[in-house]
Amino acid sequence: MEENQGVTSATKDYWAAVRAEWDRVAATKGGIAIQEEAQTGTVISGRLLDMANEIQDKTLTTEKAIAEAKKLIETNTRKL
Repeated sequence: MEENQGVTSATKDYWAAVRAEWDRVAATKGGIAIQEEAQTGTVISGRLLDMANEIQDKTLTTEKAIAEAKKLIETNTRKL
């Protein structure tokens, strides 16, 4: 299985959607402002990584993970 910095063929669509959502938020909110957390970097990054693992383990569908990721990103970012 091909792997590139934690992105596998099983999770590439998920990470592409996450990147697209960050781009959308940056464009619509004038940048990205999100609360940071010592252990994971931001308040949502741990969950984003967990969902990628769940996709890999086939315990979460890509579609459900993308929907949750979009919701997490939108609700945890604010306008600059």
